[in-house]
Amino acid sequence: MGKWSSIGALMNKIENNQMLSEAKRLLDQDRWDRLRQSYRQLFWFQITPVFVFVIAIILVFFFCPTTAADGTQIKAAIILFGTAFFVLIFFPVWLILSQFVVGRLWHRYAKWYRQGGSLVELDRIMADSERKNKGGTSL
Repeated sequence: MGKWSSIGALMNKIENNQMLSEAKRLLDQDRWDRLRQSYRQLFWFQITPVFVFVIAIILVFFFCPTTAADGTQIKAAIILFGTAFFVLIFFPVWLILSQFVVGRLWHRYAKWYRQGGSLVELDRIMADSERKNKGGTSL
């Protein structure tokens, strides 16, 4: 990870921790638990493909032959093209998809937090989520 990527990831983590601590201060325990669950769902949904990819690369490294009968470098090609596909195509699409599939309550709260919304707006966000949750819709 490059210097700027590391700094950006750290800044994002700091901001998320600040948002969570502010939510803990403002929300009752039930609403806090639902917001935290939404945040965790989003986090694990986004990070899981990285773990799967690393395991797949390790398996290729140990179980795939280095060269084919005709001399082509199979292992190097799989690792190179797999990494390129994962980094350039799959993971960016996965991250965009994650913005719409999981963590809706967290996204609404984060938007409210960044805009400096009022407590009335926060209460409405949480109440809307409670109504949707009772109707069978996930966070």
